[in-house]
Amino acid sequence: MFAAVKDAGAKAINFHTCGRWDDRYELCVESVDIIHCDRVNLGEFKAKHSDRVVIMGNVKSVATLLQGTSEEVAAEAHACMAAAAGGRYILSSDCAVPRDTPPANVRAMANVRKEVGAYPMGRPSSQA
Repeated sequence: MFAAVKDAGAKAINFHTCGRWDDRYELCVESVDIIHCDRVNLGEFKAKHSDRVVIMGNVKSVATLLQGTSEEVAAEAHACMAAAAGGRYILSSDCAVPRDTPPANVRAMANVRKEVGAYPMGRPSSQA
């Protein structure tokens, strides 16, 4: 399916997984460009797959973005960035951002990205 989408002109494929996919990532890392995840150990994922695919997500949409404080969002975003250090990671919610998410919480996540900056390309650092 992904090959057909690329043959039709797609520049990149972002595939969203819901829940734990630890036993199935091998099925798609060769076929997609970005995997949008929730509930994944970023360091373990990157050690296994970062040479083949970009990982995206892992900031909890409901428990943190919707129901948490801006400080909690920032702390979780910082933890994700640290775990994914070394590039090939897009800071993002783990799923769709709920409708009633406080704008301040979305800004808090975006501010962490600005604060940390862009990672250099390459392999994960020793923090991953």
